[in-house]
Amino acid sequence: SGHGVGSALFMALAFSLLRGEASRGGAPDKVLRSVNRQLLDISDSGMFVTLLYGILDGPEGEFTYARAGHPNPLMVTVDGAEALVPQGVGQPLGLFDELLLDVQKLPIPAGGRLQLYTDGANEASDSGGQQFGTERLLRTLSAGGGLSAQDLCQTAFGAVKDFCGT
Repeated sequence: SGHGVGSALFMALAFSLLRGEASRGGAPDKVLRSVNRQLLDISDSGMFVTLLYGILDGPEGEFTYARAGHPNPLMVTVDGAEALVPQGVGQPLGLFDELLLDVQKLPIPAGGRLQLYTDGANEASDSGGQQFGTERLLRTLSAGGGLSAQDLCQTAFGAVKDFCGT
């Protein structure tokens, strides 16, 4: 939440807690609930963090995740058509004792592409204040059929950067 040193330190704390919990194993929602409890115990600053934590099972083509206030993933099929990604309620970590998480098990179609992103991408603005938006991210993902994952990320980053200009 926010910008500056305090926010960066809070994010570093959340990242460290997440790494520790993830290394113990367990379902994504269990990991995020534990991180949330620890953040509530450690900090009373009112700061929060959004994130999505998931486990990709490549051989099964399945992505199991818990989403805590973070943007919903985007997915397209092999031919570039948008694939449905269900969305439930997911609250940020660090604010609520009784945390609501969006827990999903998402089958990824053969040849499909899944894009995870931060709100810094879809909320990036041009000089007129217009936001890049989720639709533009989805079009970038749809058009990147022959690209590697790394190249697709670079293409999306470049599209956002070009949109924003100086």
